[in-house]
Amino acid sequence: MKSLTCGVVIYDELALLQAFIPNLQAELQNINVEWIFVLNHKSSATRDIVKRWLQTQFTNQVILENPTNNLGQARQLILTTAQNKYIYFTDPDIELIPKSVQLLISSLNNKPEVLGAGGPVLHQSKNVMLQKTFDCCHSLSKLFPFSFQMQAHTTNKSVDHIPTCHLLLHRKKALALGGFSILFAKYGEDLDFSHRACVSGLPFLFYVDAPVYHHQHVTFAQWLKKMFSFGRVQIYTQRFYLKLAFRWYRLLPAGILILGFVFILAFPTLGLCVLALLAFVSLIVRGFIGVLMTALVYAAGELFELALPLFELQNALIPPAAKSNLLVAPVLSKKNIAAKLPEPDAS
Repeated sequence: MKSLTCGVVIYDELALLQAFIPNLQAELQNINVEWIFVLNHKSSATRDIVKRWLQTQFTNQVILENPTNNLGQARQLILTTAQNKYIYFTDPDIELIPKSVQLLISSLNNKPEVLGAGGPVLHQSKNVMLQKTFDCCHSLSKLFPFSFQMQAHTTNKSVDHIPTCHLLLHRKKALALGGFSILFAKYGEDLDFSHRACVSGLPFLFYVDAPVYHHQHVTFAQWLKKMFSFGRVQIYTQRFYLKLAFRWYRLLPAGILILGFVFILAFPTLGLCVLALLAFVSLIVRGFIGVLMTALVYAAGELFELALPLFELQNALIPPAAKSNLLVAPVLSKKNIAAKLPEPDAS
């Protein structure tokens, strides 16, 4: 792969960019890169500050301004602007581990049937409680690989989801799937996209030797709020594409929570013993209580969305006037998806 598009969505993270960009340039130094940056911020002053700095770092780049502050639209702008066969999507809070992107590039060179590829996303935080939670979750994910954002598989394999913070994507196949939807203004745009990819039968490849660090600049309370919203997005996506496919395993957190309550009500003594055991494990295993709380609020988010059907996410409402000018993924059936997909040897 001699040419590649690198797409980055930026908010106001100038300090992060100043560390991130040299890291990214070093990783892609031997490749002809088309740089696309989307300034995803309502403030023109903030966008101008970031824009001026980027112009000092690159001799040629495409800088797009997206004052709607809509993440789904920002990803879609990169997808529709790019000229190369493959696009590497990433974010300023990512720290690349040397050779991680190069491995993805070399691995996809002879796999035209694949939609995209990624690797382990290792969450990092200066918050001690959060870091213990991430470390514990990473270890548990090797045994129970249901954490789709923090996958920790032990072998290379096909998966049904790769987060867009570290994703090498086949441009034409992604466009044929409808790209990224504006209905997901803050998060969940990759979940929505990967759901349609799964329906179409297009896999993502997960490479264990292509990891990156994902720095989380949030408090523990903000992390739990984020997980609650992710749980809601999971159900929203399932409902939105219910006629296409239903992936039951995505509802496991909500199902386990319901079964847990039923079990405690039916067998209160035994239920209290189980809770006591979990509390005991939390005292011994560092971060286990954080994992339990993360899983609990994620499941609560799923249950909340199940109990309160919405036609649009409360956290991502789009003004009616803006909707007419923005793209909503136009996928209606499996037949439509198949008809739009390029042939395996398409560039």
